[in-house]
Amino acid sequence: MLYRLNTFIDQAADLGVLPHLMTIAARVEQHPTSHLLPGIDLRFEGGVRGEADVYGIRQGKVVAGESKTSPRDFDATQIEHDIDTSARIGVDIHLMASVHPIPEDTRNAAQAACEQNGIELLVLDQEHLRPTQ
Repeated sequence: MLYRLNTFIDQAADLGVLPHLMTIAARVEQHPTSHLLPGIDLRFEGGVRGEADVYGIRQGKVVAGESKTSPRDFDATQIEHDIDTSARIGVDIHLMASVHPIPEDTRNAAQAACEQNGIELLVLDQEHLRPTQ
């Protein structure tokens, strides 16, 4: 027997959809009344465009952010961009998620940027998205 992903699933995996869905599943499991969307496109005044990997409502608060396969993708530029996007759309909580452990220095950089923007930070990583129970 040979197993092969169909082209739709293969393309979704290549585009990084699985971390988005894992993030949403983890949030909904912990907070069943959460309503989250994977991947939204944004347009701001002046023609500026953006996107968020996850957007929705969690415990009555607006949440948006990014979900990555590799925590290395959260470099200083990416963190600044992601939190700026969250601030532009007026979220209460910025979400930073990765299927692998997010280093403490990365968490600290995101926390500092969130504090500057008056946004709460929610970090989800391997412990939350791929628990070893």
